[in-house]
Amino acid sequence: ASAQDVEVEVEMKAPEIELDKTSASLKYNAAQYSFTYEIKNRVEGIQPTIECDADWVTEISDDGGTITYAVDANVSRSARHGRITLTYCGVSAEYNLTQSYARTKIVLEERSFLQDRWKNIPHILHMNMGSTCTR
Repeated sequence: ASAQDVEVEVEMKAPEIELDKTSASLKYNAAQYSFTYEIKNRVEGIQPTIECDADWVTEISDDGGTITYAVDANVSRSARHGRITLTYCGVSAEYNLTQSYARTKIVLEERSFLQDRWKNIPHILHMNMGSTCTR
């Protein structure tokens, strides 16, 4: 009996990454958030990698299906944008972030000044309407 080489063709499907959502609109304050993902057609022993292009996104962790991250408070005067990229076997999925900024409310003193003046108008009108003119 002689040894023969046997060729076996195995068809492997390319991995696919599905995110539960592809973007998030975040409030201006510091907070922690998360999103979930699923990798179809996994290759045993290979783990996904996670990268983020924003330095205000911190504490990124992956528990094998949920990515958790924290964001610093946005103290600038404009919204800011970032992206978390999940890569697995050459396939990538992007999760886009937009963080709003704190809008300051300005209360003008003139407003209370006008409110005080308007309170007196009915009294002034009542005094003028109550007077009579005689010739």
